[in-house]
Parts: sequence; C-alpha cells; structure tokens
Amino acid sequence: MRIPPVLMLLPLFAALPHAAMAATPPADCRYDVAIEGAEAKALDVAIRCTAAGIRGFRMTESEAMPWIKDFHLDGRTAGDDGRWSLPRPSDGTVTASYRVDLDGLAAADDSVDGAKRVGGSVIAGLSDWMVTPLGDRDMSIALAVAPGAAGFATALPLVDGAWRIGSRELPDAGSTAFGRLAGTTLRLPAIGGGSTELDLTVLDGTMQASPAELARWVQDTAQAVANYWGGFPVDHASIILVPVAGRRGLPFGRVIGVGGASVMILVGAEAKVRELYDEWVLVHEFTHLGSPYIRDTGAWLNEGLATYIEPIVRARAGWRSVASVWQEWLQNMPRGLDAMGKTGLAHAGRGGIYWGGALFMLQADIAIRQASGNRLGLEDCLAAVLRRGGDARTGWRTADMLQACDAAVGGRPLEDLARDHLETGRAVDLPGLWKSLGVALVADGSVVTDDTAPLAAVRRAIIDGGPSSRMMPIAIAAP
Repeated sequence: MRIPPVLMLLPLFAALPHAAMAATPPADCRYDVAIEGAEAKALDVAIRCTAAGIRGFRMTESEAMPWIKDFHLDGRTAGDDGRWSLPRPSDGTVTASYRVDLDGLAAADDSVDGAKRVGGSVIAGLSDWMVTPLGDRDMSIALAVAPGAAGFATALPLVDGAWRIGSRELPDAGSTAFGRLAGTTLRLPAIGGGSTELDLTVLDGTMQASPAELARWVQDTAQAVANYWGGFPVDHASIILVPVAGRRGLPFGRVIGVGGASVMILVGAEAKVRELYDEWVLVHEFTHLGSPYIRDTGAWLNEGLATYIEPIVRARAGWRSVASVWQEWLQNMPRGLDAMGKTGLAHAGRGGIYWGGALFMLQADIAIRQASGNRLGLEDCLAAVLRRGGDARTGWRTADMLQACDAAVGGRPLEDLARDHLETGRAVDLPGLWKSLGVALVADGSVVTDDTAPLAAVRRAIIDGGPSSRMMPIAIAAP
C-alpha cells in the first residue's frame, strides 16, 4: 500500500530533543534550502558566509554538474565548471545561490550510492547537492530547510534550529531524503546511560509491510543490538528505508558515520514484516555503529566484528536457534583460514575480510572467556570501547582499538592474536578448535554438541552470555 499522507513529516524531524547542545558558536556559512513541491522536484539554495578567507565553492566532483543551475556568487553569474571562485579570498560577507534539479540528479545517477528517485521521494548524498565552501580551514556550516509540503531527513546534528556539519566532513557525509516520506522517532536506552533516538524514514513506495510494522521491526532490531552491549551503541542515528519494487528481503545496507550516524537499508517491497526478522542485514549494519571506523589495516576488524556478532544478537533475541549459529560458523569459518594462516588479515581479500575477521573474533572471545572464567566476553571489551567514545562516528587505528579492548578485560588476548595474524599468517587448527568447543557437523548438515569437551562451557557462554545470562528474547508481534 502507498504510505498514507498523514504520516508525512512537514518538515521531518524538526526541533527534536536530541538536538539540545551547549552554546555553539555561529556557523561560518548558513545554507537556506527551499524544496519545490511535495515530491521534491528541485531545491533552491541560498548561502551566506561571514567568515574571512572564503575563496569560493566547489562540488565534490571536479567535472561540471548539469543538475546545478543558475549559480550566482556575490550577485554575479558563475561558470558552470563545478568550481566557483572569488577573485581574492573574502574579508567579509559572501553570498551565493543556486538551484538543484533533483530529478536531473536522480536520473543521472539512479543509485542509492548517490541519488535516486523512489516514487514521490528522492534519496541523495549530502555532497551531491551541497556545494563546499573553499578556504584554508574547516568551515562550519548551518543547514536550514524551510517548512513546506515535502519532508526532509538527515543524520546531521540539529543545533539552534539548523543542521550542522564541517566543510571537511561534507564530501563523505551520508544520505539525505526529500519528498513524500513516512517517518517516526524511536527511542531506547543508550550505552552508558541516557537514551538513543533513531529517526526512521521510509521513502515513498508501495510495500507489503506498513510503516507501523516497519517501525516495530526496526525498534525490535535496535533493542536486540542494545541488549548485546547493554545499551544502543550511539545516542542518535538516521535510518532510511528504501523500497525496492519486485523484491523480498533486504538486498543491501550501508552505514556512514561522517556527519552523524546514517544507516540506509534497501527493503524488498514484496517482503512481509515477519520475513524481515529472519534477515541479517539490519542487525549487521546496526552492529557497525558499535565500533570506530578503522581502515589503517583494512576492513577486516569492522567487518569481522559485524559478521561475528550479528548471529549472536539474533540468537539472544530468540530469532534463530543456537544450533543454526554454530552451523553457520562451522560451514563458513574455514573461508577465513587463508587470511589468518597465510596472507595475514591486513592483506586479506573480500572473503578473508569477513570470515577471517570473524574467526579472529571467535578466538578472541574464547580467550577472554577462558581467562575470566566465563565472567567476561568479547562484548565487554566492545562496550568499554563505546564508553570511550569509539563508535562509528569516530576514526581509530587498529592498535588503539585492540589496546582499549584488552585493557577492559585484562591481559593481551586481542593484541596477541594480532601479532600472530595481522601482517603475516600463522596456522589455525580449526578442527582442533571445534573439538575443544565440543561442536561438529554431521553428514546431514546438522550440528552435534559434546558437553564433556574442555571448552563446552565457553561454547555455551558465547551465545547465551555466560553465567549472568544475557539471553533476552524479543517477541515478534508480526504474523
């Protein structure tokens, strides 16, 4: 069914409580945006910068952007080359204006990685339509969207009635949405106390699941992730669901932490809400929110964490069986052996990034539980990292992440594993590990367990959380 107009937000997420912050200096540049029509055909943008040193504006890409129209700089018509420069750096106020043909942008890109029209709505990266002020330092930007017939959604923090971002963050920031949108704000406890607000936006489209059912699914999934850490990993995030006609399930998901935590999920329009609880994608992406962005040694740490934690989260919520988790690991962990045992995780290919990283996390979890008598597990070191501010909105080095985790649980379990498997490989006796845990696959593909195995108690604690069990089933209301 088409999203009812009553659920449209006009404008979306204006003046929410999460936006309250201490006194913030005025922005260097203010962008006032008017959206044309309920279906967001175009944007009119007016810019006023008061900071000295502005040298002009540019788009993220260097080539001309034909969807940027009528660019004027200090009252003069500017060239259409994707870069608009002043004769000399400013020593006072600079004004600019332009028009964005959103339909043209969406038609030229037609991808959720950039811009795409979905029914009466458009999803577009912030840098696809906002020009960046040029200067010798990071310029603070206030973005104000005028109320109108169209809704608007963004992950940016709201300060004094305008969304804030820095000019150096702008090229890498997440998606915005315009037009006919259904939205609501979900709330749940955050790690370290306080509460999390998730701004949920559903783009326009005909879907089997209603907006209310989708909201309940997202809320339940967020709570399942929160139960793993003892609170949701971030205090605010924007969740954008994009309907995909003719599909079921969740074809794709993405997290961006720059400019605020932004999660974008493609949702098959033919999927019934009950089917979505059996999908792994939203849990995987929410799990990414719980670790800093790390790339100095590749993506293995972030992707390995999400690959390892996701099935545990769903098992603890009661959405899949414990046996199915071990079945998945027994079948797929061998795909990480080359990364762990030959190339080293820092040099892993795609399969090694995910399953080599997951195998690393399994071994780390086992080491922590052995050393603590099952009192602690991998989730305890990750929760400590979050309490130090290490979520997806921050960038850390691998060494800092490993050291912070180890400090929380005692000893050097992660650093020792990294020494053996990060830059070079060291063989992993995976059959021996399974035997010690007391878990095996039999001929028909099912799982058998041995509770007399040396690490049987550790095996059970990995899923249920240990002696102070963290199994917290979440009932699925959907039929």
